[in-house]
Formats: sequence, structure tokens, C-alpha cells
Amino acid sequence: PLEWLSFRGSVSNGYKLPSLLQLFGNRTTVVASPGLIPERSLAVDGAVTARGHRKTLSGYATVGAFATWVDDMIRFRRTAQSQIKYENIASGRNRGVEIELRGGLTHHFVLHGDVTWTQATDEATGNQLPGQPEWVAFAQPEAHSGRISKIVSDVMGFFRVLYVGKSYADPANLVVLVARTELAVGTGVALFEGRLGLSFRVDDLADVRGQDLLGFPLPGRRYTARLTARHRW
Repeated sequence: PLEWLSFRGSVSNGYKLPSLLQLFGNRTTVVASPGLIPERSLAVDGAVTARGHRKTLSGYATVGAFATWVDDMIRFRRTAQSQIKYENIASGRNRGVEIELRGGLTHHFVLHGDVTWTQATDEATGNQLPGQPEWVAFAQPEAHSGRISKIVSDVMGFFRVLYVGKSYADPANLVVLVARTELAVGTGVALFEGRLGLSFRVDDLADVRGQDLLGFPLPGRRYTARLTARHRW
């Protein structure tokens, strides 16, 4: 309705077939479940976005809400043999709110942020669905140099804080996967007007790790180097 304000919304029906992994397993951590039937869902969502620009400052904020009702939902549970088995339940519901922010001070400093609250439940029991954290949030400030020379188009660096709230590994909500906060840092350089890029990042800087759905530790600190090349036709 206004240059700085926009609304969006949607309603959809879904029909989702079981995956091959869910149906036939992998002979190690996932048990075969050949009797699974497809999910049927109804989803609604909506959001409002505000944008602004004033001198050296710019940014936008989006607030959205969503809800999905799923009949014959495919849910997993952990077995006594530390394996995962998928099964249909009568119905499940996902609903939540997401807030996304982005702000910039000139083109040199940028801040990204996102907070999502999700309530994912088995409607028959009211329990939280396994592997679904209620809260997920991150904030990532970045710094960019802009063009330095004919060769160097940009040098950037970032720092990220990611929070993943507690979740459960079982349908009865007895096995807790504790919340964790992960840190990440990275740097990169864009060369020849972005046609060549070099970057390096470290994820889970503090080696928090956490656990997967079977109780095994996650990889922890990880190092990634990337070389990208783009050709403009």
C-alpha cells in the first residue's frame, strides 16, 4: 500500500509422499517403514515488511506468522537400539512467528538478524515433535571494504551468533537435546568485479558440538575454504 510498507499472505494445500529413506531405511541408523502413507496438509502464512532509507542508514524489518496442519504426519522416534523409525500419526501442527531484520550503515557495515519461534506438536498428545526446537535465532554483523583497486572489488569479514533452543529426541518428550549457542567467523575477498572469490570461515568456534537425534556428538568446530568463479556472458 505504501512505498515503504508491504504485506503478503498465502494459503496452500500439500500432499507429501514418504521419502525413500523413510520407506526403506539405510540398514544402519534408519529402520525401514514400508507401511507409511502420504501426508496431507493445509498451510497459511502472512507477513508485513517495512523498509526505510535515510542518508547513510538503510534497512528493513519483516514480521510473519505461519501455521500448518498435517494429517497422517510422518514423525520419527528413536528405538531402544539407537535407531530412527518413521511412523504416521493422526495429525500434527506447526505454528510460529518469525522476525527478520537487516540494517546497513553506508555499504560498509551490515547487520543481519532473525528470530523464529515454532510450536510443533502432536495434536493427539500435545507433546512437542521430536527434533523441533522452539527457538532459533541468529545475529550476524558484517564489514565490507568496498572497491580497493581495479583487482580487489571487496574485502569482507563477519561474526555470527546462532542460538538453537532445546528440543526432544523422543515423542514423549523425556529425552532432552539441550540448547546450544554456536559462534562463527569468516572473511572473504572478491576479485575482478566479483568474477573470482576467495573465502574462509570457522563454524562452531567454541566447539560446543551438541548432539544429534541419536545422541551422538555433532561435528563441532569446522573449517571451510571456498573458491568461486563466475563468468558473465
